[in-house]
Amino acid sequence: MLNAHPGYLIATGPPELPPYPSPMAFWIIGGFILAISAAVITLVWWKVGDQWADDEYKKLGHGGGKPRQEGPAPTVIKSTPDESSPS
Repeated sequence: MLNAHPGYLIATGPPELPPYPSPMAFWIIGGFILAISAAVITLVWWKVGDQWADDEYKKLGHGGGKPRQEGPAPTVIKSTPDESSPS
């Protein structure tokens, strides 16, 4: 039971804080740590993937598949006689 004296709470001071953060602070701090960790891991993953792709490109000498053959450009048919004549 509280002491009836009105100065009792002032004389004793505020109650001590618990030695652990509140649950809300725990989740906020954990979220920040998770977001920063995810960003760092993603950037490292991309860097490793780029190095791997560069090594593959150097090993194969081209972008994959068979190399392009030089030669005349393919002929493109823009219209046929059947489409231009009225039916």
